[in-house]
Amino acid sequence: MNKTADRPSPDKGEGRFQRRSGVEERFERNIPAITEAEQEKLKASRVLVAGAGGLGGYVIEHLLRVGVGSIVVADDDRFDITNLNRQLLCTENTVGMVKTDGAALRAREINREANIETHFENINENTVRGLIKGCDVVIDALDGFSARRALAHGCLEEGVPEVFGAVFGWEARLAVIRPGSDKKMLNFLVPRNAPRQGKTVLTTTAGLCAALQVSECVKLITGREALADGVVMIADMLSGEFEKLYCM
Repeated sequence: MNKTADRPSPDKGEGRFQRRSGVEERFERNIPAITEAEQEKLKASRVLVAGAGGLGGYVIEHLLRVGVGSIVVADDDRFDITNLNRQLLCTENTVGMVKTDGAALRAREINREANIETHFENINENTVRGLIKGCDVVIDALDGFSARRALAHGCLEEGVPEVFGAVFGWEARLAVIRPGSDKKMLNFLVPRNAPRQGKTVLTTTAGLCAALQVSECVKLITGREALADGVVMIADMLSGEFEKLYCM
């Protein structure tokens, strides 16, 4: 006997995502891995994602789905066909689109109630502090040493924790840089006059690194212990090895 007719039809209107037990229905599966109180902290939080490319696209996706309420996205680039191998926001339909516009488009598809603020601009020492101001956490999803150094120094000056991430081929690197951190880690992660690496990046490496970055961001917002706090985590996707480096 077909019971389909007995089931209530889903509400297509405004009340699709009602609260149950104090949590919006869309976030129910976050509980109890995240507590209801922590979910509210995420909703009230503001996170800057610096870069909307290979790392940034995955980072933005995870932040929206975990429930971060306000996301600031900054990038000065457009999608091109070489981004299709790894950049989640890049599709055949978005090639040529400003990356921050692609982020806003994706955000509307996932959660129209999230506050998305986009900045189509270069990240440098003149712009970075304005982007950081008012944010609880900054996620570094950049690919240039100059912009990374400006971002890191801006975070230290503004007293905002930063979650660093970098990918190259099969390797991902992750670190949490808190206000007042020793600059030895910063100099290790983004050395001055570092030779420019090649552009080989795999989608699996970018996806892993972004997931780790957002996990650390969630822990910073909710007051949990960050795994990469004060260390550099290196994941080798080819060998399956994970190691921690302590910058002494």
